[in-house]
Amino acid sequence: SIDRDIVDGDHYELIIEVKDSGSPELSGTGTVSVLIIDENDNDPYFNDTSVAVTIDECIDPYTYVYNFTAYDIDDGLNSLLNYRLVNHLLGHFTIETELGWLYVDTALDRETLDQYAFYIEAKDNGVGARSASIEIEITLSDCNDNYPVFSEVSYSFDIAENSLLYTNVSAVTATDADDGVNAEIEYSILSGDSNGHFSIDTSTGVIQAAIDSLDRESIDVYEMICQAVDKGSPALTTTVACTITINDENDEYPIFTKTKYSKTFDENQAQGTVVLTVTAEDNDESGNVNSEVEYSIDSSSLQGSTADSVFTINSATGQITTQQILDYEQYQYIEFNVVATDKGSPSLNATSVVNVTINDLNDNYPVFQPTDFYSVEIIYDKTYTDPIETLSATDDDSGAYGTVTYEFKDISFEFELDEDTGNVRIRSTASVSADTKYVIRIRASDGGDTSLTTDGYLRVDTFIDYERLVSLTLAISEDDFEGLEETFIQLMTAVLQQYYSDGRVGVAYYERNSPSSRRRRAVNEEQSITVHIYGISDNSTDGISGVENLKTFLNKASLLSIFRADSDGTPATDLQASAFDDFAILSVEGYPDPSTDFIDTPAGIAVVTICTLLLIALLVGIAVAVWYFCFRNRHNNQSKVDINSGKNAGKLTGLRNGTRGPTSTTALKTSTDKSSVTKPTARNVNRTPVDSNSKNTITGKVSKQDQYGLGREKELNNQNNNGPPKKELLKRKGTTPVVAPAPVGARNDRAPGEWKHAPAAKISNVRPDTVGSGPGSKTETNKNIKMKPSKGFDGMAIDPGSGRVYEYNTKTGERRWVSRKQLENSK
Repeated sequence: SIDRDIVDGDHYELIIEVKDSGSPELSGTGTVSVLIIDENDNDPYFNDTSVAVTIDECIDPYTYVYNFTAYDIDDGLNSLLNYRLVNHLLGHFTIETELGWLYVDTALDRETLDQYAFYIEAKDNGVGARSASIEIEITLSDCNDNYPVFSEVSYSFDIAENSLLYTNVSAVTATDADDGVNAEIEYSILSGDSNGHFSIDTSTGVIQAAIDSLDRESIDVYEMICQAVDKGSPALTTTVACTITINDENDEYPIFTKTKYSKTFDENQAQGTVVLTVTAEDNDESGNVNSEVEYSIDSSSLQGSTADSVFTINSATGQITTQQILDYEQYQYIEFNVVATDKGSPSLNATSVVNVTINDLNDNYPVFQPTDFYSVEIIYDKTYTDPIETLSATDDDSGAYGTVTYEFKDISFEFELDEDTGNVRIRSTASVSADTKYVIRIRASDGGDTSLTTDGYLRVDTFIDYERLVSLTLAISEDDFEGLEETFIQLMTAVLQQYYSDGRVGVAYYERNSPSSRRRRAVNEEQSITVHIYGISDNSTDGISGVENLKTFLNKASLLSIFRADSDGTPATDLQASAFDDFAILSVEGYPDPSTDFIDTPAGIAVVTICTLLLIALLVGIAVAVWYFCFRNRHNNQSKVDINSGKNAGKLTGLRNGTRGPTSTTALKTSTDKSSVTKPTARNVNRTPVDSNSKNTITGKVSKQDQYGLGREKELNNQNNNGPPKKELLKRKGTTPVVAPAPVGARNDRAPGEWKHAPAAKISNVRPDTVGSGPGSKTETNKNIKMKPSKGFDGMAIDPGSGRVYEYNTKTGERRWVSRKQLENSK
């Protein structure tokens, strides 16, 4: 037989040889592959025969418990295993059939069943399925999941009112289904016995009388809550009602309907307002004086005496009313006894407790402490990390009514106030001025629905440190000085007041000395600080009456004369007295003066002034030189061109290519040599090309034909009858530019090419060939003929240099010559 699974394998390659019987013998070979098909001939198996697992009984459902793995050396479906539970009838566990993972299926309870034993079966999927199984034992460990359970739903006991101390009343009993410390129980009385009349044994639950005798007429029934607590973690608690009735001994005392009366009562109610009514009953014979009860307030105690002055009780009805208006700030809680006394002989009585809680109303204003005027002195340029002052106000009301917030009533750009803490700080974006007084109205508001407010004042005075401060070196730590600072100020003030009776000393700030400080001398580093103090000569500004006055700071020299014995910094005799032993003052020095930059010294100011004057003189010299150079060049250029209106009556205005009418240009030198062209000498002048064939120069006359360009009119009209001629058509070789006046309506303050024309008068009887050649010409005829501008133009004007007529558009700035033909057609 072939064992595929263990030895032989699942595949064979066979070589087959075939031989014939001939001679010579011939043979051939072939290969045969044999695949061994698996048969389900092997059982699954586990590595272990059994498994023991302990889990907590409080484990959650669907929690993983254990992973079972079985093996099968077969192949394919023959080795594919499925798992199931065997002999597990309770259904508390489940297994994942393909993976073998065991889970908790439902909640477990050790107290119901603390151990499980069943089998896990692994079964293959082959034909003739084979299986194997493993036993699992699951033990549940206890968790504290059971509350103690009292043997009774409630307990009722009774005891004679004359029972002695430690008399047993009865016992309460509880059990716990848990195990170990989780089942151990302790007993206690939770409530219902505020007077401690009974005690309970913590281990046994036995209740005993804790006083020598019980008074049924004071308390006839005790409604207590007894408690049983196990010792598990976390501990579980169960309570039960325990009622103890006090039995009367052949006498009937009055009995109140309640052992305690409670009432919440608003303050400020009118005198005579009803608070509550107490009621007592007497079980003696009805109609007998022994059952008639009278009520009174027990004034034997301090609380009762107070209650007797505040309340009154109707002796017949038990109604309690106020004798005065109650104030929460005086009484918040009044508890007293009322007595019910029968009329028997001897009379018997009973007492009950009345608890009146006074309810607070918002009837008190905040009060600034210690005063509503705060006066602070600060160094004007010091950066303060801590508040410079803290406002404090109290309100006798409670809760929100007694919660105080703060605000500035005046706008302050220098200071800010924390509305909750009352801390006053210098704004981070602001600075204060030196030797300046700041007075700000402040307000404290409570948290009532209708807020009550109190106003006060904050005064802040600034000073310059090096003018006012004296520095004392103390052999004391910062922490120690912080606790003694007020004492230090008082002692220093006492010394100052020997010279200024109303003066006082203040601490500006103090700092721990660094190892390099000269004041430290031989003092230990941890025990040396410098305290900077200032002095004020009187207290006239420490109240609202002096708010308009300036604060009189003492200067540094005055303080040194009082607190320093010599220039070496030796403390004055007063500062070496025994009262200052805790401070060990080592030296007294004036606050150091600030260093001065050279520029702030007289020499520096003189140097800066002289340099400034020299710079101004240099700039003036440069300006004069520039002006002189420009003036000389302008004079030389003007002398080269003779602009004479009498000699140049024949000037013409030239046209530039691309312009919209007559265009201004700069004056040019008359020579035809390009190298001899001079700079412009006037802002608004025209240059007009003159035909080289003309026999006149700039100082001569120009022919009438060339003056108006009529010799070229045909050529111009061929180019464009309606538009200004192109520049190249006006140029002639050897022409000589001449100066001509600006067009009518042009502004002389504009540069060439920027002329703007005012609206021109209508032009009549104008012919280009009859217009005069210069100023004074009077050749206009046919004055009755009028012409309107062409479409796209809104006015006409005469160029005074050439005498020609042109149209213009005031909106677009466009200009165009008017031809002679147009003028003739307009007649």
